[in-house]
Amino acid sequence: MSSTTPETLKVLAEHTLILYIKANEKDEQELIKRAEDDPKPLYYREAFLDEQLAIYLREKGHGFVAEIDPDDFVRWMFPRLFYSRIPRYQAIVDQYGYTLSTEELKEVRDEASFLRVVERVLERQA
Repeated sequence: MSSTTPETLKVLAEHTLILYIKANEKDEQELIKRAEDDPKPLYYREAFLDEQLAIYLREKGHGFVAEIDPDDFVRWMFPRLFYSRIPRYQAIVDQYGYTLSTEELKEVRDEASFLRVVERVLERQA
């Protein structure tokens, strides 16, 4: 949570509804598979990137960043990034937001069903 200030989170919580969509294990694996099948550019916190990049270079036997295949790096990195974000998201929602599951999200078909899911989440966590 260090890159997002408590002041920013407080303002967001006062003016928006912070929802954390918590994936079950099956959905986590599906997200990872999608990222492996179709790698896309990602945002990394600088310290995390530096730490993981050093590990990647060592594991792959590369001496220089220029030797990296970007898609291979994203495929390797995504699971690490995904799992590193979970505690950060949980800490934010514990203080400022609400959690809904990927199972609940599957019920959403339109605006009305989304609002019903959100109402249920708010009632459950009130």
